[in-house]
Amino acid sequence: MFNASVTTIVIFGIPECLLLILAIYTFGRKEVNKKDYILSSLFYLLIIIFTRSMPVLFGAHIIINIAFLILISVKLIKLPVNKAISCGLIIFALRAFTELINILMLIKIFNVDMEKTFNNEIIKNLYGLPSLLMYGCIILLANRIIKRQKY
Repeated sequence: MFNASVTTIVIFGIPECLLLILAIYTFGRKEVNKKDYILSSLFYLLIIIFTRSMPVLFGAHIIINIAFLILISVKLIKLPVNKAISCGLIIFALRAFTELINILMLIKIFNVDMEKTFNNEIIKNLYGLPSLLMYGCIILLANRIIKRQKY
């Protein structure tokens, strides 16, 4: 089981859910519907909180979250199933890539002891913010490029 504390939800969960759903709209080439966007983000946040509290092995919660994200993409955002699956896999791969870059920078450049970092929840969340910022920049850049291609 993983903890889903209020600190983690506020610092990391809410912005990450908003970005993941925006990424679905971006890569699914759908115009953002504000009501569905907020509803999808909140629903996905609740799913993440629920799956993190489940007694599953590390990594299994990610597969469950991808499945629910695909379901949200099909039911709420109205993407075709094949596009929802490809978008879900792309955005999770991008998220993993930005987290990898962030961890490598923390270890190699800033010599951060990751073992000590993971024991302090606030520090862990703050150290994770650069990867979320990188992810957000990639999504916003992709959104801008895709919108230009439409015209």
